[in-house]
Amino acid sequence: MEQLLIHASWKRCQISGLSPEGPVGESKLNGRLLHDLLEQSEFFLEAVRPYLKILGKGKQNCTAVVVNNDGYILSKEGSLGDENLDRSMDIGTNWSEENKGTNAMGVVLHEKTSAVIKGSHHYCRKHRILTCAASPVFNPKGELLGAVNVSTTEEGSGTSLLQAVKVAAAAAENSLHHTVPRRPELTGKPLYKMEDIAGACEKVEKIKEMAEKAAMLDYPVIIYGESGTGKELLAQSLHTAGPRRIGPFTALNCSALPETLIESELFGYEKGAFTGAQSKGKAGKFEEADGGTILLDEAGDLSLKAQGTLLRVLQEKKVTRLGGGKEIPVDVRVIAATNKNLQKEIAEGRFRKDLYFRLKGIFLTMPPLRERTDILNMAGYLLQKISPVSKKISPGAAEKIVRYSWPGNVRELESVLMQAAFLSGDTIQKEHVQFESVYEMENSGWTLEETEKNAVLEALEWAGGNVSLAAERLQTSRSTLYAKMKKYNLNS
Repeated sequence: MEQLLIHASWKRCQISGLSPEGPVGESKLNGRLLHDLLEQSEFFLEAVRPYLKILGKGKQNCTAVVVNNDGYILSKEGSLGDENLDRSMDIGTNWSEENKGTNAMGVVLHEKTSAVIKGSHHYCRKHRILTCAASPVFNPKGELLGAVNVSTTEEGSGTSLLQAVKVAAAAAENSLHHTVPRRPELTGKPLYKMEDIAGACEKVEKIKEMAEKAAMLDYPVIIYGESGTGKELLAQSLHTAGPRRIGPFTALNCSALPETLIESELFGYEKGAFTGAQSKGKAGKFEEADGGTILLDEAGDLSLKAQGTLLRVLQEKKVTRLGGGKEIPVDVRVIAATNKNLQKEIAEGRFRKDLYFRLKGIFLTMPPLRERTDILNMAGYLLQKISPVSKKISPGAAEKIVRYSWPGNVRELESVLMQAAFLSGDTIQKEHVQFESVYEMENSGWTLEETEKNAVLEALEWAGGNVSLAAERLQTSRSTLYAKMKKYNLNS
């Protein structure tokens, strides 16, 4: 099947006149065209971006991207370790077959099925350093939205890459079926409420109790928490539980905000403000949120320039659209969410102290899944959402779920349960519970020493540095673990 896909793609490239030796097409969007494309793709990106972060994290010389159905890159995580290659996968770059020749993204968009393109299977010679795997993403109507792709310069089998992108694509499709869009005032779908925060963990119950109290106040809120812990769920619940619930809830993804678009996103613009501007102009995020709440998602990722622009809005509580001279008052409650320690970011010069104090009010921290006591409760709750038929979790599977460290938190648990529900019958057995790290260690081409070192690091992180607990997790002795730590220079 793979050879047939590659052969058909090469034939299309030859017919179109593409040369394997010649320059590769560099069709790329920027400015207003890129802004509008990202805005139009917002709901798709919300569904796929969390899984993209997991794909692009933790491995060198690896980049994960999502493309729309025309082949334009909408989001990117990780690095290939080469400046030219990384630039070729910038957001806005087109990787359709017509532009780049045979490549995983282009083939998937044409054939609407998953594909791996390795080395010399790429039509263009300059891409033959890459091994790539991609999988399509469809909306609930069965229409192709785009594809998830992972590319690496490391040699080895593409099997693990293909499995990873398939899981990510399936998880994104599930999110598209179940996730509430961030613009509910335009879709008619409700925002999350406090009762939607599932779990029976004491830490979660404490957070809900604090959030219900905070909802009745108008103080700014910072929500800390690792990726996948449910920060936006909590932010929406804060809005719907308070007096501002009759107003709009608007979310701004700070990590996906290019510096060139920050002012138009925050302030909006008048007609004719710049080439490509909408004929009627457009309100910015703060105008949209007037009378309600704005969520600054991933606020710790804002550039220093963007931080200065945001600070001005928070200080003056007024905005002026680009190309206009009229000041527009805005009454907005601000909630910032981040997985970064903002005090540390300030100390290292990456976050403005004056902006921090504007955002600082109430602190809420969503606990990581590994620190929760209700992991199995959460698994049961998520299974009810995921599976159309009732599924049981065997004791062996339950033990495996509880002992895992869950670096991707609740989002990763949901993804793993999808795979388990797919593989199992009425009961999920131990072998049905499969983690991305297992695929990486078995198929990524890592050496035995690299695999062992990563296992030790993961166990120590899970145990919070407690060697006894880490040794128990690895099912080895403390003395053996100390020896491994010395071998890999992990004593500190």
